[in-house]
Amino acid sequence: MRPSPAIRSTARRNGREPQSRGFTLIEMMITLTVLAVVMIVLMTIMNAASRSKTATANSIESTEAASAALDMMTRDLRSAGYHADIYWLAAPQPPIAYIDSMQVLLNADFVSLAPSAAADTIPWQPQAYNPAGNPKPFPLTGTTWTPPIKYRRGAEIVRWTLDVNNDGAVNAADMADANGIDAQRTANPNDYTLVRQVYGDSVGNVAGNNGGVLQRVALVQKPGGSVPPMFQVYLTGQSTPWDWSSGPLPASKLSQISKIQVTVVAASRRG
Repeated sequence: MRPSPAIRSTARRNGREPQSRGFTLIEMMITLTVLAVVMIVLMTIMNAASRSKTATANSIESTEAASAALDMMTRDLRSAGYHADIYWLAAPQPPIAYIDSMQVLLNADFVSLAPSAAADTIPWQPQAYNPAGNPKPFPLTGTTWTPPIKYRRGAEIVRWTLDVNNDGAVNAADMADANGIDAQRTANPNDYTLVRQVYGDSVGNVAGNNGGVLQRVALVQKPGGSVPPMFQVYLTGQSTPWDWSSGPLPASKLSQISKIQVTVVAASRRG
C-alpha cells in the first residue's frame, strides 16, 4: 500500500529519509593498524620457527658429517700396517707414514681387503706408493718421511687431510681450490673440506702413476684456538700426547706410536 502524501511529507521534514553509511577515516586507520600488528606478530613467529628448523637441520647435518668422518678414519687407522712390508730389514714399512695435528698418512693394503681382490702373490693395482712416481703427497716430497723404496707387499698410502691443494699449508687457498667447494658454501670462515686420498703405484695399469684419488668426506673446522687437534698421538710409555708445537711427529718416532685419538669438529654446509 502506498503511503499518503501527508506521511511522506512528514518523513522528509523530520530528516528520517533512509540513507547509506560507510566507515569513517578514523575507523579505517584503526582497522589497518590492528591488522598490521597481527601480521607483524605472525611474521615474527614464523621467522623464529624457520630459524629453529634451520638450526636443528644444521645440527643434524653437522653430527652426521662428524660421524661419517670419524667412522671412516677409525676404519682406516685400525687397518694401518695391513700387508705392510715389514720384512725389509733396512727400513720396514711403518703402519703410519706421517702424522701432524691436521693430517695422517698411513700404509695399508686396501686392495687386498676388498672381497674381489687378487691373491697376494698376483700383482694388483694400485701397488705400494712409488716415491719416484707422481703425484706425491706434500709431506713425503723430499723430507725425512719420504719412503726409501717402493715397498713390495702392496700397502698403498691413505692420506686424510685438510690440505686439499697439496701445498703444505691449510689456508684460504684450500677453500678456493676446486676440491674445497664445500667450504666455499658456508658462512663460517673456519670451515675446511676434509678429504681422503689413496696413493699407490700403477693406477690405471700405468707404471709410476701414484693416483692420488681424492674423496671429499666432510666439512670440518680447522684445529686451532678453541678447536682441538684432529689427531692426538700417544707414544709407547707416554701418558701425555705428542706436543704439536714441536712440529709433526718425527719419522724416527713413527714406530713408537701406541695410540691415536681422533677428534672432529664439524659444521653444516649451510653455515
